[in-house]
Amino acid sequence: MGEKVAFYFAAMGSYTIALILPAIVGLIVFIYGAASVTSNMPTSEICGSFGQSIDMCPLCDKTCSFWKLTESCAYAQISYVFDNIATVIFAILMSIWARLAPLFALLNNILELRFDAWKILTRYRRPVLHKAANIGIWTDILSGISYLAVLTNAAVIAWTSEFIPKLAYQIIEGKGTSLDGYVNWTLSSFPISDYNKTGTMNQHIPSNLTYCRYRDFRESTGPNYDYTSLYWHVIAARLAFMIIFENVIYLIVYLVQLIIPDVSSQVQEGIDRQRYSDPSHQDSPLETPSAVEKAIQNLKTKRETTEK
Repeated sequence: MGEKVAFYFAAMGSYTIALILPAIVGLIVFIYGAASVTSNMPTSEICGSFGQSIDMCPLCDKTCSFWKLTESCAYAQISYVFDNIATVIFAILMSIWARLAPLFALLNNILELRFDAWKILTRYRRPVLHKAANIGIWTDILSGISYLAVLTNAAVIAWTSEFIPKLAYQIIEGKGTSLDGYVNWTLSSFPISDYNKTGTMNQHIPSNLTYCRYRDFRESTGPNYDYTSLYWHVIAARLAFMIIFENVIYLIVYLVQLIIPDVSSQVQEGIDRQRYSDPSHQDSPLETPSAVEKAIQNLKTKRETTEK
């Protein structure tokens, strides 16, 4: 019990300190997204005259009506705040997708650490201390969580973020760093004449409307409206990003593990010195019984002797 409590407070303390920098950076990234939303080209197109000129297809059958792209202006602005180039870089560096998560985790850990310490010191019996050579199964658990986090973040960035489609648009269309025309690039067309054949269209059709738009990469002519080549290019880009992201992160982790040893030089020097001074003692000092354990063993021996 003793080593578990000690590990808990040591881990929580280290984790809380480690959250300070990510919390500050995450807050800066969030402020950057909120401050630069008005200068973002796709958002400006949706909220501007281009969005007003685009008639979107109904979102449901019969009861839903046609709508203007500008009606999604607020959603586009909020999405940009949480999904921009700064947030992607932050997610890659920190393996955390929610920008404000480190800040809230930091505040939570500070309170939780103090409350847990108060409960253990005032409401529970002090545990018996035991020495431990390492943190045991927690090493494998933390390692597994870190690898799972890399896979999760790679999938989140690749499949839910606009980062990959925007990057594909810039490369395929040769736009450089510009996103001018990106919104129109992501919209497909559906002829109203074919819409009428389905029998599910709302009867209130805007005048002179020949086609409506919807977000996808599909052919504008039927009857199957198959995916275009752009769709498969974007899918390939998402998969390529996941593979590259995972391998780069795993390589960095491997290099860090090589650079940072499991046992510090000072601890290893102490172990070597003890082994040199006492050749008969070949075990690590961390694995030797503690004074408390020796005292307990002596008491057990005396009790057994008395009973006999």
